[in-house]
Amino acid sequence: TPQRALVEALYAGTHVEGYPAGRPRGDLFILQHAGEQIPGEYGEVVLSEAAAQLRAAFIERGFRHRRLFHGTENPFIPSILSGGFMTTDGALGTGIYLAETFAHAQCYAPGEGEP
Repeated sequence: TPQRALVEALYAGTHVEGYPAGRPRGDLFILQHAGEQIPGEYGEVVLSEAAAQLRAAFIERGFRHRRLFHGTENPFIPSILSGGFMTTDGALGTGIYLAETFAHAQCYAPGEGEP
């Protein structure tokens, strides 16, 4: 969809500190890394230039920053760390689905002890 392409273009290059900037990899990448575990804590999110400008514009207009959580399965983690989130056409529309609490995000991360 056009909205999905716009969101993906805005966030292209966004990654987690300590991991090279890449792009979300999709189903084949995820299948190749099934069962991988990436232990430990992760660094801060490094926004793409376009995403940083969007964030600054929101802040300038009075929006506030807050920490949100995303629950996922372990095979998705390498793709997220280097390429950011893939947008999805979910039940509530195109976007990246986040939760206000860690406990709520865990509902979307199957398995015991998985992030």
